[in-house]
Amino acid sequence: MNKKLNSNVLISVSIFAVAMLMRGPVTGAATLIDDIISSLSLSASQAGFLTSLPLLAFAFFSPIAVYFSSRIGIVSTLFLGICTITLGIIVRSLGGIDLLFLGTLLIGIGIALSNVMLPSIVKKYFPEKVSELTSLYVLFISIGGAVCSSVYIPISQDVSILGLSGWKLALLSTLILAIIPLILWSIRLNDDKDISKNKSESVGLVTMAQSWVAWEVTLFLAFTSLVNYTFITWLPSILVDMGYSPEYSGFLHGGLQLAGVLPSLILLPILSGKFDKRYICIMSTLLVLASIVGFLLLPSLSLVWVIAMGVGNSGAFIMALSFIGLRTNTPQETVALSSLAQFVGYLFAAIGPVIFGGFLEQGGGWKNILQLMIVACLIWTFLGAIAGKKSKVSLYKLSGNERES
Repeated sequence: MNKKLNSNVLISVSIFAVAMLMRGPVTGAATLIDDIISSLSLSASQAGFLTSLPLLAFAFFSPIAVYFSSRIGIVSTLFLGICTITLGIIVRSLGGIDLLFLGTLLIGIGIALSNVMLPSIVKKYFPEKVSELTSLYVLFISIGGAVCSSVYIPISQDVSILGLSGWKLALLSTLILAIIPLILWSIRLNDDKDISKNKSESVGLVTMAQSWVAWEVTLFLAFTSLVNYTFITWLPSILVDMGYSPEYSGFLHGGLQLAGVLPSLILLPILSGKFDKRYICIMSTLLVLASIVGFLLLPSLSLVWVIAMGVGNSGAFIMALSFIGLRTNTPQETVALSSLAQFVGYLFAAIGPVIFGGFLEQGGGWKNILQLMIVACLIWTFLGAIAGKKSKVSLYKLSGNERES
């Protein structure tokens, strides 16, 4: 009993260690973008492409995870993702525009593989605790992002090691976060010894895409990504247009991301019970909807609306990721659904801010953007109510109803 408990604790720690790498290397780099532009003389278009490259990698390389997991196994694919992130961290810190973009692409590919694998890993080792473990690893994703955003600038300004300093050393310091999961998952590669069985049970994207339940989960995650990344991208500009100073707008933008930590702590005891998950989805999306209405009607209370938006976005994100494991029957199905959902989700994440940004440039105004986001939130709420019902994908009975859990 104690041996199994110790093993579960170690696996949990290993999952959380990977989660720490899922955001920080990308979002933390944004704090150094001015130094990078100045050092490498990047154009505005190059800088813009650098920030969008990871999202595009998340979308287009997520489907590859299905291929690798069916051939080398779930754990080995996760380890491959960690190795790719580590290589990318080193390459982008070597200097030069080409290496910066190549390293950023490698980090994006590695995170794409790891993102897809994490729900499958949770399903494999903790099939009865999917929601709870998902809530916790989302918490560690936020912590990893906060750590990198907090330490990159001080390191770039105050630290020099072996002649390396500035933004290159700051980005290279992320290796500290990569070493721990590399070690922890390297010792679990033998867990894929039944790979021949996994090959026979592997599920392709085309098969998964024929399931209505799979599309319910996918579209809920897609709208979660759309709303979340649109506001992460444009909230500071919207706040400045409202009359707030750039400094205070930046403070509120940080508060939006910090508030995302709260749902992981709030939902953990709730998810361990039998509380109807549809209500959590609906409450999360309606909280974001209320914050948007609040911005329109009472913009003086923007701090309140930012916190509400951060809590709602994060709560919906936790549930969307949980459904990837809850709505599937095997880790192989989880890989396929995770790949499908994250491919579509990150496409929405990449396209959404561009569409709304173009609307803003055409003179639409921030009020019109918020009104459009109200419509998106109403659709999002409807999708949450559907995705939250208790059902599982049924890949071999496509003509009938999906199997009830």
